[in-house]
Amino acid sequence: MREGGPGRQRLARGLRLAAGAACVTCVCALGSLSAQAGLAAGAYRDVAPRADGTASAGPARSWQDDLPRAIAWLEVEGTPISYPVMRPDEGEAAHFYLDHDAWGSPSPWGCPYLDTRCEPQAAHWLVYGHSTGFDSLMFEPLRRAYTTAVFNGIGSARWTDRAGASVAYEPLCALRVPAGFAPIQQFSLSEDEAGPFALALAAEASVRAEGWREQAMRADRILTLATCAGAQAGTDERTLVIFTAGDA
Repeated sequence: MREGGPGRQRLARGLRLAAGAACVTCVCALGSLSAQAGLAAGAYRDVAPRADGTASAGPARSWQDDLPRAIAWLEVEGTPISYPVMRPDEGEAAHFYLDHDAWGSPSPWGCPYLDTRCEPQAAHWLVYGHSTGFDSLMFEPLRRAYTTAVFNGIGSARWTDRAGASVAYEPLCALRVPAGFAPIQQFSLSEDEAGPFALALAAEASVRAEGWREQAMRADRILTLATCAGAQAGTDERTLVIFTAGDA
């Protein structure tokens, strides 16, 4: 067959059409995912606490009413993060909320949840959330917090429990670590152990707050937010953002 003959032209035209169809399919799939992500984010906004403590969905209800299984509400200043924090019930898989929403329905985005090994009165709580690829959904705003530009934009994390008591945690540092990073797996720390623990983590971090040593040693409570460091879930590295609370 000659260069540019009818057969080759038909083949080229077919390839172009196939490529165009593939692009349309890809764009449609991305559009569908984006729409689903928007709906998921909107569902949480509807029950997010307002200044008066009630949910956005109605004046007489609160997130505690709408989400009886949520243990707390988490907000992180400087980001869109404003979500309930779940804890799997006894008999549920430890990572149940990795692929279920706060209402218990299957969801590719999951919902932030507490590590089941965290003891109720311990000074360190570890919370997981997906990196989703969508800037306004789950813990995606924290995915690259191990870089100075992103870390400097993160404000305090406010943890509000079911009784309405709130604690503000200040960002201390962020690390990019292997998925099985052992030092973070401390779930029964006392308040007296919190400071040295925070100091050791900050010493390994790629980015730290100004005055991090003093902040770490004042800590009597630590909150770690963990997400995948890669652009897709299931990667072998994690981003850990460490927040502390303690006496000024």
